[in-house]
Amino acid sequence: MSKEPIANYAADVMIESLNKLRLLIFNKRFSWLILLGCILIFNISLIVFKANDSFLYTPSISKLLFILNAILASAFIYSVYLKYPKFAGLSLTPPIQITLFTMAWIARIALSRLGHNYDFESFEIVSDHILQGQNFYKETSRYNYGPVWAYLCAGMKYLSSIGGGYNPVLFHSYMASLLFVFELLLLKTLNQSGYNQFSLLIGLFNPISLILIGHHSQFDVMALALGFISIRQLQNGRVLQACLLLGLSLSIKHILAFLPLLFLFRSDLSLSTKIKFLVLPPLIFAIGFLPFISAWPEIKTNVIGYQLNHGQTLIYKLGELLFPNFLTDFESLKNVPFGSSYKPLWLGLIIAIGYKARHRNLLELILIYLLTILAFSPAISEQYFIIAMPAVLYLLNHWSSWLFLLSGSYYLQFVSQHNTSKYFNLSHLGFDLKYEWIAIGFAQIQILMALMLLVILRKKIKE
Repeated sequence: MSKEPIANYAADVMIESLNKLRLLIFNKRFSWLILLGCILIFNISLIVFKANDSFLYTPSISKLLFILNAILASAFIYSVYLKYPKFAGLSLTPPIQITLFTMAWIARIALSRLGHNYDFESFEIVSDHILQGQNFYKETSRYNYGPVWAYLCAGMKYLSSIGGGYNPVLFHSYMASLLFVFELLLLKTLNQSGYNQFSLLIGLFNPISLILIGHHSQFDVMALALGFISIRQLQNGRVLQACLLLGLSLSIKHILAFLPLLFLFRSDLSLSTKIKFLVLPPLIFAIGFLPFISAWPEIKTNVIGYQLNHGQTLIYKLGELLFPNFLTDFESLKNVPFGSSYKPLWLGLIIAIGYKARHRNLLELILIYLLTILAFSPAISEQYFIIAMPAVLYLLNHWSSWLFLLSGSYYLQFVSQHNTSKYFNLSHLGFDLKYEWIAIGFAQIQILMALMLLVILRKKIKE
């Protein structure tokens, strides 16, 4: 018998075995619930027994436990993905919705009480400057956004100082609660745009949202909520309201700064509408800085010119492959800022992909925009993962979104240390964060963002 028939036979046997395994485990009605129970029992057992059994600290056992946890988590994600066609028709009554909202809020409050990160300390600092009547842009370089969030932080810090001195835990709880309100507002807007209730359920309880809202307390969700409401207003013909809301979104965080550029390519928008979007939102953003104009040099440097500098992104990694050192190490190229040149390339990709998506509806256009700015950004942080969530919830009928949820959650819990406090990690389960075999970088997660972008652009979605 030749090698080719043997190989084909082996492949057929493997495929048939995998199909039988899928039918045996994953196609059962409550397979996802059984797997979730296994994950909880497994990890609770580790927490209980680790205190008395030092063998769980050894590298080999730790690695084995990690692999088992990864298998269980992957199996759970896969089982939920297979059930999506049935879950898509899920209908939640108002009492159930209220119960779920309450549970989600309590979960975020619980995570806020585990501690805080560097950004939270920055919010405390800027709040102090405002409460002392100072121009915070001049006093600190640790605030890189519009003034709206700064004043909200000052208000929450004032409330948390009433009746017995400043309470940072209370301040963090107020912050997580306010952000959760905007998270609900975003999910409601997505629901009005056609998202089913199961996607909203995933939006409430996925680890990325839980951690970034509850523990990190990142306010990107506020800008996103106002941005999607702006799009809804535009769809309903309320152009002025849409422009004002987009301007307020930019004044909180300038995530959607380049979105009006993509409107230029659309034939369904009038010339006057395009001009309004090009002028009004940036004007509102600029007006917000007028009370702080004496700190213009600091605003120019710390807000407009702010960027992360870690070079671990997809576009940098691709640049290293295309332009290795032996090509760029000539004397004539010493002064060429290859790192800075990625910014115009990034903007060019945003415009080019926006042009390709010019015939898509406005909802898909903003999802394509968000994935583009994330996947090809020269700098990224884990807090930006939540910016991808509207696209992830839109693509729950495609495996790429579930893989992003799994990888992003994994990064936040096992890899992230710089922006995650010592109070929140899973080292208590026996996973030593120093092990290289648990490493995953921003570039890998950006590849998944690019994959989701390609799925929307090509419309290859499992129905």
